[in-house]
Amino acid sequence: MDPSHFGDEQAIENLRHKLDHHTAAHPLYPEGQLLLSYHLVARYRRTRQLADLDEAVSTAHTAFLRWPVGHPRRAFALDGLAVPSMMRANAMPGVDDLERALGCYRELYALQPQGHSNRRAFLEPILQALKMLLKRRVNDQTSESIVALLKEYISYQRARSELIIEDHSIYVLEFSGALRRLCEYTGEIALLDEAE
Repeated sequence: MDPSHFGDEQAIENLRHKLDHHTAAHPLYPEGQLLLSYHLVARYRRTRQLADLDEAVSTAHTAFLRWPVGHPRRAFALDGLAVPSMMRANAMPGVDDLERALGCYRELYALQPQGHSNRRAFLEPILQALKMLLKRRVNDQTSESIVALLKEYISYQRARSELIIEDHSIYVLEFSGALRRLCEYTGEIALLDEAE
């Protein structure tokens, strides 16, 4: 497919037509659904119509359910669901899309072998999602759940700092800030030594 047509009306209608004329049992059906989802995301980037993201998430979720853990195309399904979920989480309040995207990115990170370049690529959206989740949940969660999120954030920050060689001063500041917040919630002053 010509990349210049990615996300255009005709491409989307052609995919919908093909999906309407195949049974859900067809082995390529989930791939068609994910391709439609990617086209809808591309159109959303251009038009900012939330209906496109709604359909993209729904379509990708259906494909995701067809490829369970262990399926050779699982990573494709995870990425296909994570992207529109994270975009919708950025566009709307609430945490459901954010938690869905975070779950997908966590699993994608875990699927990459140690030392693989994709591990770093999946750390960024995990950290972004955790940051957003902390901000949205700070007022409606118990301190235990906030502490758990902060600890997970710190764990992924440590993993990222081990992978980054270039100027990492901003990551040190983020790591230090997360440790300080954790100290505020837990009262564990000893953690401040790590933040220095």
